[in-house]
Amino acid sequence: MNYWTPERCKTIPTLELMDNSLEMTSQAVVTNSSERKYRLLAIVEMIQAELRSRF
Repeated sequence: MNYWTPERCKTIPTLELMDNSLEMTSQAVVTNSSERKYRLLAIVEMIQAELRSRF
């Protein structure tokens, strides 16, 4: 089961989501694996969509 789902994002506090988004973006920048970068950025997009829905 994947930890990062849209439903799961709804249950995580806003500040924690923001921290996770920043951390994953940073990881995506430094990774050498294009597959890992794609997965990280897809999660960041999902987190950002949830954050936008809260404001």
